[in-house]
Amino acid sequence: MAILIRHPRDPVSLMLKSRLSPQHQSGQWLFLCSSSLLLTFTGRKTLNSQAFLNRIRDIQREISNQRVTFPGKHLKNVNAVPTIITWIRQNRGIVRFCVFFFLYVILMLFFIHVLRLKTNFLTFLSMKVAQLSSWILNLFGMNTESVNSIVFGPKSRIAIDITYKCTSIIQIAFFSAGVFAYSCKLSKKLIGMIAGIPLIFGTNLVRIVSLFFIGVIAFPFFDFAHKVIGEVLMIIVTFLAWLFWLKRMSPALAKSSDAQ
Repeated sequence: MAILIRHPRDPVSLMLKSRLSPQHQSGQWLFLCSSSLLLTFTGRKTLNSQAFLNRIRDIQREISNQRVTFPGKHLKNVNAVPTIITWIRQNRGIVRFCVFFFLYVILMLFFIHVLRLKTNFLTFLSMKVAQLSSWILNLFGMNTESVNSIVFGPKSRIAIDITYKCTSIIQIAFFSAGVFAYSCKLSKKLIGMIAGIPLIFGTNLVRIVSLFFIGVIAFPFFDFAHKVIGEVLMIIVTFLAWLFWLKRMSPALAKSSDAQ
């Protein structure tokens, strides 16, 4: 439907030409669409000039408030497109968390690399994980032994080598980075570390024990369980542990969850 203006000096024409500031020139189509919709929903071909002017003024007020209302839709002002700097200012907390999380992850992975090259800590950790895994397997009657970082069963004919990547230290590093990158009190961060690290470490022990059973019972599925299911399980547990801590320690998230 088109809008016909009978005279160049018609009030509607003056409204469309003179009342639009230069920054609103790109939004002239918005006025035309609004006018067409007004004619459509009123069911009349012509409108009173003063009523039409009042409607145009209402639309202009809504545009100045950064939001234009149409039937069933909400359209933002075409001039309110946020720039990158504006978005960063509006989401300063998210940007800060992402930057610090990235820096903490790099720092912790570098620290793990230094530990692996300069110290025997990761070797010691692998040996302890192997001993704990063997002890848990023996509780189920598997009769296993651990030598250095290797868990094997003489009767089961299977052996698992526990490397430093299998000690859950990588997942703990990511979890710690997420905790320390979030802006809150140090005491809350320590609570998250004390509660989250044992959970992740215990889940890793369950993963190793389960992999040993899979190797004994269904050896063809061992690689899939090790490389896919086990890795996905550790990622999910790490993320959920961080999310649970964040929900408990952040008052804003706690209020929003209670409201829902």
